[in-house]
Amino acid sequence: MTPDFEVIPIGEPRLELLRREQRMKALIVSGEPIGKGRARFGQGRTYTPERTRVEEDRIATLWKQVHGSQPLAGAIRLEITLFRPGGKRLKWPLATPDASNAAKLIEDALNLLAYTDDSQITTLVVKKRIGPAGVAIRVGPDDEALERREE
Repeated sequence: MTPDFEVIPIGEPRLELLRREQRMKALIVSGEPIGKGRARFGQGRTYTPERTRVEEDRIATLWKQVHGSQPLAGAIRLEITLFRPGGKRLKWPLATPDASNAAKLIEDALNLLAYTDDSQITTLVVKKRIGPAGVAIRVGPDDEALERREE
């Protein structure tokens, strides 16, 4: 009896890509994406705006529930996709939050959980897309960062 399918070898480059994908940790956070608020000054001290602190805590809590708090070592790849509904009045994805401010909020929220420090992030990909409000986060080793390039 012959099978109804054909096995096609995928080759080393594609196999390595599949291995990397399997090591990525993912998290979906529902709700409107926000950017990191600027530090505030008052009564002789600096503090993080409450809206920023609450969102960082929410992302950190969700990450712990799904992945625990075992930070990855070495070079890190962080991929973030911000989703908001489009429409005539909302010029998304060209509207706030800034991609860089949203990324900074997520980077800080995942410190000591996904990685020891956000200085480990060697590849950062941030996308803004139309869709149901939320954020898709993927974190994993950045093997490409450690490859030696011969020029």
